[in-house]
Amino acid sequence: MKRHILYKHFAVSWSNFILTAMTIYLFLGMPLAMRQHGWSGAEIGMFQLAGLPVLLKFFMGAPIERFAFKQANYFKWSLLLSVGVAIGLFLLSRADIEHVSFSQVFFATILTSVFATWLDIPVNALAIRLLDEKEQLRNGVLRSSVAALASIVGGGIMIFVYSDYGWQAPIYVFMFALILSLILLFLLEKQEKNVGSTSVYSMKKKGGLSLLKGYFHQPDKRWWHLILVFYFPFIGCAWLFLKPTLLDFGVSLDDIAWLATLGGIVAAIASFSYAVVLKRLPGRGLLLSASVFNIIALYIMLSLTMAVPERWQLITAVVVLAIALGLSSGVIMGIMMTQCRQQHEAFDYSLQSSLFALSRMLVPALAGVLLDKLGYQGLYGGLLVGAVAVTMVTFLMLRSSPHHLMSNASQ
Repeated sequence: MKRHILYKHFAVSWSNFILTAMTIYLFLGMPLAMRQHGWSGAEIGMFQLAGLPVLLKFFMGAPIERFAFKQANYFKWSLLLSVGVAIGLFLLSRADIEHVSFSQVFFATILTSVFATWLDIPVNALAIRLLDEKEQLRNGVLRSSVAALASIVGGGIMIFVYSDYGWQAPIYVFMFALILSLILLFLLEKQEKNVGSTSVYSMKKKGGLSLLKGYFHQPDKRWWHLILVFYFPFIGCAWLFLKPTLLDFGVSLDDIAWLATLGGIVAAIASFSYAVVLKRLPGRGLLLSASVFNIIALYIMLSLTMAVPERWQLITAVVVLAIALGLSSGVIMGIMMTQCRQQHEAFDYSLQSSLFALSRMLVPALAGVLLDKLGYQGLYGGLLVGAVAVTMVTFLMLRSSPHHLMSNASQ
């Protein structure tokens, strides 16, 4: 891979890593600190709203297209929104939970979360604009990999940093990382100036409703909408319920912690490995293969619920589930990057992200009902049925539309 392409991947992946780790710390790491200081369950529960802006992402994409800068639009929006993130982090650093009210911490958290979610849009739109189709796919796969690593950092390592160095330490780490991210992206500014800036500026008055209609009126994207919404949630939901499952199997909290960490690392390696061998196994090929692998992983989880599993069986199940998670998230995020219209990268990316996030939230809610009514066999049985249905849809799509989704990256 050429150095300038490698640099683009690194700059964007670093930004994605920081933004994801920051968001995870806000709604997973901070509540642990709050509980430690005696905050109520209701107050802690309110902080889960920090993850809500991702559902509203498509509202955030339209202004980036409508109010475009004449040159280097996506970089300049990244710079502008980074200021918002920095202000939120600064307010958060001053809102030590030991000395301030709930409202102060809550406001600073939501402010930071909104701007971090918004910043994600121009950063990834910049990657889509500067990379060709195959490299767009690779960048999406890399994003999945860094997201898995970010979950370990934001939900684990930063908690240790807080425990050892205090409330402000993790926030200062994120501030420094954000500055480094802007420095890396700044070196891409000149390249963006040379790629379609004039046409973007001339189209800036196009409203959000017009952009929305334009996206859904693409006849060749109908299959993709189904895949985008339903492909990942079933295996993602299984990963979400993995810890409660292990706990009810009698696994200790310490063992659950290291198994979850192992799984996160395996998922990251699975995504990264696919990014490396992308040329040998294109996106379309992995789309169906990973879907079949999801079925295998969910069947293994279902089998575990029918007997008392041994330790090696649990470890195997976690590893297989993690590989399925890494491959599925990698291929879906990779293809998502290639499905954005030229000159509308920010809006299309933000809309797809919102649809992807919505399904990831709705499926676990329904799965929780299955768990309460039918137990773990009902839960994993339902997820297995969903995965089989998705595999059938994927097969039908690839059979009926051999050149669907991608032209260069998938052939």
